[in-house]
Amino acid sequence: MLQNKWIKAIVWIIGFIVLMMILLKLDRLCLRYFGFSMPYAWIGGAFAIILLICAKRATSQGLKLAFIYIAIVPICVVISEGVFYYKIQNKKDILIQPHKILGYALAPAVSEKGKLIVDDKVIYDIVYTHNENALRLTPNNNTNSRTCLNIYGGSFVYGAGVGDSDTITAYLQKNLSQYNVKNFGISAAGAHQMLARLEFDLDSKELGQCDENIFIYEAIPHHIYRAKGVLKGPKYENINGEIIYQGTFSDEEQAVFWRKDDDIEKNKIIENKPRQSFIQRMASTLKKTKDQLAESYTREYFFPLIKPSLKSKNLLEGDMYEDGFFANVDRIKLDITQDDIYFDIIRQANKIIKEKYNAKLYVIYWDYDMHAQFLDKYDEVVQTTLKNDGIPFYTISEIIGDDYKEDLERVKNGDFEHFKYRISRWDTHPNALANEKIAEFIATQIKNGTIKPSRLHNPNTTHDDPNKKGQE
Repeated sequence: MLQNKWIKAIVWIIGFIVLMMILLKLDRLCLRYFGFSMPYAWIGGAFAIILLICAKRATSQGLKLAFIYIAIVPICVVISEGVFYYKIQNKKDILIQPHKILGYALAPAVSEKGKLIVDDKVIYDIVYTHNENALRLTPNNNTNSRTCLNIYGGSFVYGAGVGDSDTITAYLQKNLSQYNVKNFGISAAGAHQMLARLEFDLDSKELGQCDENIFIYEAIPHHIYRAKGVLKGPKYENINGEIIYQGTFSDEEQAVFWRKDDDIEKNKIIENKPRQSFIQRMASTLKKTKDQLAESYTREYFFPLIKPSLKSKNLLEGDMYEDGFFANVDRIKLDITQDDIYFDIIRQANKIIKEKYNAKLYVIYWDYDMHAQFLDKYDEVVQTTLKNDGIPFYTISEIIGDDYKEDLERVKNGDFEHFKYRISRWDTHPNALANEKIAEFIATQIKNGTIKPSRLHNPNTTHDDPNKKGQE
């Protein structure tokens, strides 16, 4: 009798394990084909069904009620995972909003916490704040001044990974307190966003406050790719010599930049992949199971700031970390010339700045930028073209000097842990020190007259009514 009980118990345990493996396999298939994964809902549902079957077969009323009451717990798990999955998936990024011209833009008058933890080490723990006109906040800004320093760019200008007081505009304000310093940076943006904002007067609420202006564009090589559609944004084409806005890039246009020649590559991998032993397959399955069960939507919803630390091992398996540090991928190997649309966009932006604001565009260029895999691949064509076009520019190598070059040498030699001017290997945006150095350089150029503010031809009539336009 005892032996039969043990056999029955072992059969139940084995059956339970097999059931869990089947359920988790189904969950992975749902993730692959339908884009969602809720392992706790599958497991909870299975438990509930088993308990309800047991309740139906129970011989006594007390045992029947016990099974029913216990079944309530997994039923609640199923409901909570489903409800909070929906809530989390539909939760909006409050810092970003859709935009009919730009594709997306910053949201006005919001503040949000940003936190990155890798291997239980806090990389940054900061707050992003936007003003009422959807610009990254410049603390203690001299908003009464009508002499404005306007900086456009992507996440380097916006200040991804640094707090409000450590952005480039924050440091500029400290050095140039008489200026109204404006941060027009948007993460994942580039020269094409700058052009669209200037062309369609999207920043008229802010620029309408200015009688004198300095315009600076902080460029990184990846902006070349962005102007061609690697990320969501305004699309421009050169049509018979005219730089014409063509709406925003579609998902299909963006996908070209992320494809890995996968059909060929994956087939080769499958063909050449050695046959795994049973133990290897089990180890792989257990790892997938562990990864699946690491997340709970219920826990994530109620404790969003107590998320488990990211693991460096997992990050390094991702496309963005192919080189050992965060870098935008280089899939299609562009061959860039001075006639590229990216340079057409900069020329057109410079033209608009001259016509509308009687000013010129200055460029800060991140040469040898490890934020993308191609590093210094486009440095020569960028600098040569800017020089030929008569657009004044300064390189980060020039601005920071030997320290920056030493940082680059460490990267070339495989040292990804000792950056002086980057946040971390896990986030290669400029850190506070880099922003401070660049701001000091710009301030020096302004104070010595190399970079000069330009006065509007007619300050009273140049701008459209700011109440009719702005960040739509």
